[in-house]
Amino acid sequence: MKKLISTVCLLAILVAGCTNGGGLSQHFLKGQDLLQNFQYSAALEQFKLAVNDNPTDYQGYIQATDILISKGQYQDALDLLLTGEKQVDQKQFIYEHLGRVSLLLNKPDVALGYYDQALAKDSKMRSAAIGKIRTLSVKESVPDLQAFFQQLDNSISDQELLILQALAYVNQPQEGLRVLNEAKTMSNSRLSDLATELIDDYNQLGSKDTQLFSLAKIAYVALSNGWYEEALPMTTTMMSLNEFYDGGFTYRGIIMLKLYRSGDAISFLTKGVTLNPSDSTARIVLAHAYFITNDAAKAKDQLKQITDFTEETVVDMLSLLADNAEFETGKEIIAKFQQSDVRKVMNVELAEIRIYIGLKDFTSAKVLADTLLNSIDQFQANKQTEAYAYIGYVNFKTDKKSLGIEQIKKAESIDASFALSFLYEGEFLIDQSQYEPAKQVLQRAIDLDLQGNIAISAQKLLNQL
Repeated sequence: MKKLISTVCLLAILVAGCTNGGGLSQHFLKGQDLLQNFQYSAALEQFKLAVNDNPTDYQGYIQATDILISKGQYQDALDLLLTGEKQVDQKQFIYEHLGRVSLLLNKPDVALGYYDQALAKDSKMRSAAIGKIRTLSVKESVPDLQAFFQQLDNSISDQELLILQALAYVNQPQEGLRVLNEAKTMSNSRLSDLATELIDDYNQLGSKDTQLFSLAKIAYVALSNGWYEEALPMTTTMMSLNEFYDGGFTYRGIIMLKLYRSGDAISFLTKGVTLNPSDSTARIVLAHAYFITNDAAKAKDQLKQITDFTEETVVDMLSLLADNAEFETGKEIIAKFQQSDVRKVMNVELAEIRIYIGLKDFTSAKVLADTLLNSIDQFQANKQTEAYAYIGYVNFKTDKKSLGIEQIKKAESIDASFALSFLYEGEFLIDQSQYEPAKQVLQRAIDLDLQGNIAISAQKLLNQL
């Protein structure tokens, strides 16, 4: 299965201050340590053992379920939670996660029932409230969503929830403005600035001349802040206001992709790019959806139709192609970009070198590696991680093995969650006939990449050992 736009980030959640009377089991504590070290598969086994240690403690179920969700094993997560529902006393945590899994399985009515059960147990459970808001948004049950906000426990109605409440009232701008004015006076400066920005847009919703444009700006703000489900009802309004405006279809397609509904995403994004063929962002997202459905030919066709090159566009295109092991097409995109007037910058070079590595063109990769090494201090930490990993791998492949592994290790020290570093280290260890250590780091790469092509490559190497 191809990796989606964003991978679920696993954190040790709902642990601090939640120990049971008998304390946490050693298996649970070991699972936490492994989780913090990004060793998800090993952590999962420990959390399952923790469930066996104490079947009435919800925490093992929750942690194991989070890992299963990240691996895309929704049915396994559901089965484990249903077992926990019968065992644990603090069922609100189980119900909240059952709601989450049900929504991922595209069962919003079932999800809503679980979130209601969680809130019935604990009306102040913020994660359950957020889950219910998202579910009602996916159902586009706007009156029910507005009613829920009106009855929400005031003790959990923070600045973010006030903004989400305002998003539910785009059809009643004055109520939305009331809530936003309250939100902008609160302590988080970023959210205050966001509320202020939205106030300007809400003031334009009352005029037919500016309604569609303002609604599109509000939806864009929601998407930019990760409030995908909350933006869904807005796209319906946008499409009804003007069936020839591409934004409503494109935004809805992006949301559908985030909801793991790839077929719906393709349908809406196709409509969007038909209405606006020059929208390179929509074409990239549409290509992503095609890759997810294993239709590489259509994905590559969308990317090849893009002619408006910017730094961000080229990086996104090359990264998407590299993620899906389509290196030849990446080479074609590089050639087209080099003929454009856009100046090459370091981020583009970073994306290019991965294409050349995939093609095993280490001559071209070496030229880029040397250039990147001279400017590596100008990168932010996450980009330095990538740069050191790629540079190290190129050196390893061009017979500078000691220097190469040193740079790969440098990448791991900056960011221990970057999967490619461990794939590269695994190859190095195999080259050095260190098979047992190779197995460990390759498993690490699989855990970190979960369902992506890096994990597939690591598994192929593991199968050869």
